[in-house]
Amino acid sequence: MKQNILKGEKVYLRELIWDDAPIIYEFMQEYDLVKYLAELPRPYSIEHAYSFIDFALMESEEMKTTHFAIVDKGTDKFVGAIGLKDINFEEKTVETGYWVGKKYWGNGFVTDAILVLMNFCLKELKLEKIKAIVFESNESSIRVLKKCDFKYVGLSNKRYCNSLLNEPLLEFVYESVSREKEVYERF
Repeated sequence: MKQNILKGEKVYLRELIWDDAPIIYEFMQEYDLVKYLAELPRPYSIEHAYSFIDFALMESEEMKTTHFAIVDKGTDKFVGAIGLKDINFEEKTVETGYWVGKKYWGNGFVTDAILVLMNFCLKELKLEKIKAIVFESNESSIRVLKKCDFKYVGLSNKRYCNSLLNEPLLEFVYESVSREKEVYERF
């Protein structure tokens, strides 16, 4: 799938590019960030960053998953990534995941990126249900999801193998339930 640039108030989302790899590598050295990532090679090398970008570009073409770079509109700097996986057009469902480098925490970038991605899912992809799974101790991510009108639906049955945390995963869902007018006016 050819990606367009998706614009928000603070960030824009664009296709990942090779120039993002050194920054991704740098961010993946931050324990406070990677402890919340579900699947990540350890130790994380620059080659892993390039492989991730290759994987993301290939999977986006096949519409299995799609990943976007999160870019600060004010500085044009790469600050993180957000993606979709398990895209199911028949059931109109998808799962999202995201991260932002620690030095960019607290700037509203994740909230803006999620809202931009929600808009893309609902308007462009015509999906109706967006799921997010977070670790129980990731209070910041839980606050962001609630701010974006995701509802807590219970413990997730998913288990991830590369996590540094051994704790429950919580599942949150945003559902539009075909209230097109109400949902579209939100964005």
